[in-house]
Order: sequence, then structure tokens, then C-alpha cells
Amino acid sequence: MTVVVGWIACDNHSASAIYGSAYIVSDSRYVINRGTYDNGRKLFALKKSPDIMAYCGDVLFPITTISQINELADSGLLFPSNASSDIRSCKIFEQIKFQFSKYPSHSYLFCDTSIYHIARNEDKMFSVYKYSFKRDVGWVREILPIKKGFSHMLFCDGSGKEDIEEKFSAYNSPKALNTRTSRNIYQCFTQLLLDCSNPTFGGAPQLVGLYRGKNNGMHFGVIHKEQRHYLGSPLQELRDYNFVEWYNDNFERCDGNTMKIKPGAMRQPNPNLL
Repeated sequence: MTVVVGWIACDNHSASAIYGSAYIVSDSRYVINRGTYDNGRKLFALKKSPDIMAYCGDVLFPITTISQINELADSGLLFPSNASSDIRSCKIFEQIKFQFSKYPSHSYLFCDTSIYHIARNEDKMFSVYKYSFKRDVGWVREILPIKKGFSHMLFCDGSGKEDIEEKFSAYNSPKALNTRTSRNIYQCFTQLLLDCSNPTFGGAPQLVGLYRGKNNGMHFGVIHKEQRHYLGSPLQELRDYNFVEWYNDNFERCDGNTMKIKPGAMRQPNPNLL
């Protein structure tokens, strides 16, 4: 009942083509019985450590558990502030298993679930982890591979996975102009969100990310259908929205107040729509 996509962005202006950032995007739709709710939270960014997370599959257990992991970590109650990404991943995985041990997993309502985690290492490089539950196996921790030298998708999961992969095959074809760029992945996602007929995929996009520098996990505001959204929620009227960074459907940096591209920001039109 969701789509989550993670990717890593390569700084092609660097002589060594280093990875400068990593992101996760998702839709905001929950399917409840035969109805839908389009303001559901699916992404998390830890404020006191360089970690971002997402889930798909079951809703109640992961959103409860990741929310608690977020607060535990930000309060210094899950791992030391100088813990490596692998130690942080192991602690997060142990916390997931511990909390699940008290959960009524025999319930017919619980379905196979995946939690994704992108972390920045102490050497400013990135790691990607997947914690998944299947009834016949239990919880499994995996380290996902990262390719070298170009921006690329790290994972794609959820009920709309096939829709994303089909559209991305066109966006990432040899003839595509934006191939192997960060904006290509985001533009593919947001355009599918506008066009897709899959009833389990909808609402506004929500976006979290990590930069290569000293910043920890970051939540971004998104401008979609000429409206401001944050973590899947539409925003009420405010005098100033620029307490967070904002992106539009083209992955262009925007002013949160005017909803227009920021002066001096790079324009990134979607060539697939021309």
C-alpha cells in the first residue's frame, strides 16, 4: 500500500565523482478497508544522527516502532553519539526485533514488511540497510549494495513497485536526457504520482535526505499540485515557511513562501514532458 524509493546522488563536478547526498521519497497514501487516507507518514529523519528511514507493508508496527527509535536515538538512549553506521544499524535492528517480540505477529492483519535505512558513515560515505519480516523466516538484516560513480536507485519497494520500474525504464533509457542523475529519479516518481491509476499509490510525495557533510537526517518540504506539504501533511497558513528546504516536482530548490524556484537555483526541467 505504498511506494518507497531510495537513491544516492553523485557529485559529477568532483574529480573523483563522490557521492554527495542520499534521499528517500514516498507517497502518502494509506489504504484503510475500501477507503484511502492521503496524509500518512512513511519517512523519518533522525535529528541527532545521520540516518533516514522508510517502511512499506504493514503500517501500525513500523510507524510505531520507527517513531520510538527516532525519539530514542535523538535522546541518546539507543546508541552513542559517535557510533559508526554499522553499530547504529545493529542497534536499530535489535530494537525492531525486541519490540516485535511483544507484538501479536500471529494476527492475520500483519503482512510482510520492510524497513529501509540509509546511514552516513564516519568517513562521510553512505551505507544502506534493509530490515525485512516474512512469516516463514522472521526478521532479517541485509546490507544493500551501492554502485560506483553515478547517481542511481538504491531500492524500490511497495505495492506500486512495478509501476515505478516500468516508468523508470523509459526515464533511464539510453536515449533519456537525464539518465544517471538524481533529478531523473525524483521526476519519475512525482510524474507517476500525478498520472498513476494504481489505487494504493497517492497523496503528495514526502522526502528525506542526507548530505555528505555534517548535517544529520533532514526532512524536506515539497511543493506538489501548487500546494505545500511536509511529511505527507498539507500545511496551514503561515507567515513564513522557510524553516526547511523546499523542492518542487522537478527537484528544483524553491522558496517556501512564494513556491517559486529560488533565485540562483539550478533549473531542472523534465525532458520527458517536452
